[in-house]
Amino acid sequence: MRELLLQLLGQLRLWLRQFQRLRLRLRQFRWLRLRLRQFQWLRLRLRQFQWLRLWLLRQLGLRLLKLRKGC
Repeated sequence: MRELLLQLLGQLRLWLRQFQRLRLRLRQFRWLRLRLRQFQWLRLRLRQFQWLRLWLLRQLGLRLLKLRKGC
């Protein structure tokens, strides 16, 4: 009986350790997911910025063409 209890206790300790490790991994995973979300937000902003830059360059190009045609 005592042996069985000791075995159960050992098993419980093992499970507890595994559970704590799992919780740590989950926390790291959440942190990674948060970082990924921030990264995606940054990428979206960058894409908008590139679109704006292209638009500005096109406007500048059109003005330059008008100036050349005027000469």
